[in-house]
Amino acid sequence: MPPNVPGPVLTWSIADVRAWLTELGMARYTKIICDQHKIDGPALLMIQEQDLRRPPLQLEVLGDIKHLVFHLNTLKFGLVYPDPKTKYCLTQSTSSYTIAATRDASPVKWSDTLDLSSSDDSSSGRDPPNRLPGLVRNVDQPLCASCKPHLPSPKSNLATTLNPERWKLALAICYALSVSWLTAVVMTVVHDRVPDMNKYPPLPDIILDNVPHIPWAFEMTEITGMTLLTIWLLVILFHKHRFIIARRFFAIAGTIFLLRCFTMIITSLSVPGVHLDCKPRPYGTWANRLYNAYIIWSGAGLSLQGVRTCGDYMFSGHTVSLTLLNFFITEYTS
Repeated sequence: MPPNVPGPVLTWSIADVRAWLTELGMARYTKIICDQHKIDGPALLMIQEQDLRRPPLQLEVLGDIKHLVFHLNTLKFGLVYPDPKTKYCLTQSTSSYTIAATRDASPVKWSDTLDLSSSDDSSSGRDPPNRLPGLVRNVDQPLCASCKPHLPSPKSNLATTLNPERWKLALAICYALSVSWLTAVVMTVVHDRVPDMNKYPPLPDIILDNVPHIPWAFEMTEITGMTLLTIWLLVILFHKHRFIIARRFFAIAGTIFLLRCFTMIITSLSVPGVHLDCKPRPYGTWANRLYNAYIIWSGAGLSLQGVRTCGDYMFSGHTVSLTLLNFFITEYTS
């Protein structure tokens, strides 16, 4: 203890701290430590090196920082605590800074959430890597013994166990089937509103106007779609989390086709080509309309099944199906 500073450190006043700094040859810091921040004896004992480096103190001379830390540790060495409460308050402050320093500089790599192979793996069904929830650590570099008791256990917001929840799959299937039936009914409605080709000719298209008509192209797209559907069914069948990815597919497909219904009703486009025989076909009664909707629904809207519809070119169901199947196969087989 410097000769001009009386009594134990815990009883020091701000003036005693100023005298202590002056004795150490660091009087230049008395203004910021004593005048601005009112550091007395107990507060001095709670100062850590991080306090000296960071705002509001933020000392800039590394040598002064190290010298101050050295003399602070000298004061703490052999310090006699008057009661357990005082000891607890001072040591808890030190422990909290030990945790912060460990997270910033130690070989332990922290993560607040369980790292799965992608942001959506918790619901997509991929197997997560072998990692601890909330904490990933380099096992080659041991953790210091003094830090172990103070390490927190962050909680993960992501599920570590993926439950099949078959009732959700059943709900998604019912949703998709209901939307498919609604789509078939809407297609019978929009078929009555097909614009007259004499009044509304096909819209200009740089490809369709310059490429000769290929009669088998449309059937080829349906064969491609059926091939992709077969592959996707095999993916679902052999996937570990088949119930999860299946319900995702039915839920997304149902929602997209539901939006397609609104699109077809709101906007009617002209027939895309003169090679198509598309004319309004009044169904008369609703019973006849529902019967034709059943034909469309049972044939999945495929021309290979004998289904012929017009009026749904604004948002092609074939394009939707091909795109969705391609994305799902790519996502869950890569």
